[in-house]
Amino acid sequence: MPVRDRKTVQLDCKVLYELARQFSPVLRYHEQERFYPVLAESWLTHTTEAPWSSDSAHQLGDLAPDAFRRGMALCRLLPRRGRGGALGSRLQVLAGPPVGGDRPIQLDDDDSDPYAIGRRDLHTAVDDVFLDLAGWLPDKGLSTGDTERLYDLFSELSGAINDNMDWTPIFGTADLPHAWIPQPVNPTTYCEARWAKDFAGISDRGHLGDFPAGDPTLHNYLALTYHYLYPAKEPGVDGTGLRLEGQWEAATVFFRGEPGRQAGGSISTPPVAVVVSQGIDQAGNDHHRTSFAEWSTVEKIDDHVVLYVAKGTHRFYFHPVADQTTDPHDHPNPGGDPGSHDDDRHEGGISDLLVVALILLALAALVLLIFAAAVLAIIAAIILIILALWAFFEWLASLFDSGDNDDSGDPVPGTQGNDEANGSGTQAGGGGDPPSGPAPSDGGGPGGGGGEYGSPNTGSTTGQATVSFDVRLVDRIFHDYEKPTGFPSDTPCESPTWWNYSGGWGVKVVGGFGSGWEDGTRRIDEHGRSWSYWNGLRLNTVINGGSPEG
Repeated sequence: MPVRDRKTVQLDCKVLYELARQFSPVLRYHEQERFYPVLAESWLTHTTEAPWSSDSAHQLGDLAPDAFRRGMALCRLLPRRGRGGALGSRLQVLAGPPVGGDRPIQLDDDDSDPYAIGRRDLHTAVDDVFLDLAGWLPDKGLSTGDTERLYDLFSELSGAINDNMDWTPIFGTADLPHAWIPQPVNPTTYCEARWAKDFAGISDRGHLGDFPAGDPTLHNYLALTYHYLYPAKEPGVDGTGLRLEGQWEAATVFFRGEPGRQAGGSISTPPVAVVVSQGIDQAGNDHHRTSFAEWSTVEKIDDHVVLYVAKGTHRFYFHPVADQTTDPHDHPNPGGDPGSHDDDRHEGGISDLLVVALILLALAALVLLIFAAAVLAIIAAIILIILALWAFFEWLASLFDSGDNDDSGDPVPGTQGNDEANGSGTQAGGGGDPPSGPAPSDGGGPGGGGGEYGSPNTGSTTGQATVSFDVRLVDRIFHDYEKPTGFPSDTPCESPTWWNYSGGWGVKVVGGFGSGWEDGTRRIDEHGRSWSYWNGLRLNTVINGGSPEG
């Protein structure tokens, strides 16, 4: 957009809230998607009344012990040495249903209350601290979580968004689950607003080395980061990938601006860039994968960037990938077979027909080797066999290579199927008006007259099926960090008590990679690094001439 068409906006709480709604992404999901972004306050306040063991001192009723160990509990996994010096794991419950099922995790910051999710010591919790909602399969020890329990708990949301999914009410089960804050039928996104210069400051203060010391590159950028909490990650449409409980992904919209001397400042619209998350490679060094695009190049509906969400893994992409016979950065055929595309790392690779021919050649060489009497014929046969076997193993290696990226979070799809969001998207309902989100408790939304939190979101490529995202603004510019807001907030500029909880949001697993499971993700780590930070680092990298993806 030409400079003359840009608009300068002075920032205050009301303007931030309006910006958060105006530029909230449109998410398009695969029609087989089962899990959608949930209300974190509902996630945190699930309880069950069944004890975890028969000797529980807090058994509320005559309920059998729950071998799954379910219900939202704050836990820690501690190492334990067994017989012969073998290293095992011991589960320590810090707060939650096993201690007293009549009390949920508290959405406050009382340092004296072990149930308070906002207490200060949890701002620096390391990755041995985590939340447990659905527990573990009892015959698998602590190695395998329970995806189906997670789906049952949130299937009403899934059914409301995607009419391919069934609502499976969970009432009346043996452990008596209860959500103290009900999950609405609208998905939720938490939009954190902060100046991007904060990210380099976090790196400097913690001596983390992610940004160059004193780096001023992002000083004049505002980051609006939309965070999404999914109950579970699961394999893509091809069945490849790991599962986990409690997954955070995010997309950041960046504006050029001028921070104020105090807390305010101004920005210019429209935005200049978008950076999206594409999963965490936990098998290595917890690498956060991100992808950058200029605002002028992305697909948009009005001021909403359109993002395609990978089925199961919930990675974000700027384009659907239903048929990669064209340039993957072009819009492919939305009706294409989602399992038909090739891995673009294998361009010019060995075709299946050639492999068959080489195998037949190898067989012929074997016959020649058996019946040939001449030494030269034997040598020629051996050479042919070696060449054929080399070609065969190269082809076999390419197959393995095409599938290994799904576990690691590599955004490149494999030849055996693809978990990308394809062009058909989610068909969520019949195209009527979407249900509205809750209004601010004071009745005075940013536009006056009791404006709603919810904003419309296109759920299918036709534009006929819509759902409404509840957009919650987490203000890191004007709001006092030391004065968190309650739930529901009395102001649209919120500071949730749980926002800086740095532990995991789902069960940890022991030796889980062998069982197809990995640990629940963390929204933020003990240093203060969240998806906002990592998306900011990607922008910083691109501005300084680095790769837009990685």
